[in-house]
Amino acid sequence: MSPPPEKRMTGLGECRVEPQDNSIVLFPGRCVHEVTLPECDPTDFGAGHFSVNTHVWTRCT
Repeated sequence: MSPPPEKRMTGLGECRVEPQDNSIVLFPGRCVHEVTLPECDPTDFGAGHFSVNTHVWTRCT
């Protein structure tokens, strides 16, 4: 089963991920990305976007 059109990769190597409540999106750090502004009540702190960043690497021995 293929992903819906809004999540399918295009010929340019781009994709759009539509936000869903209580979801997470993981991708390699080398990927260029952009986050659009949320459409929500600006006075509702919990309705916005939250970001957690981390880096995972392998040590050469």
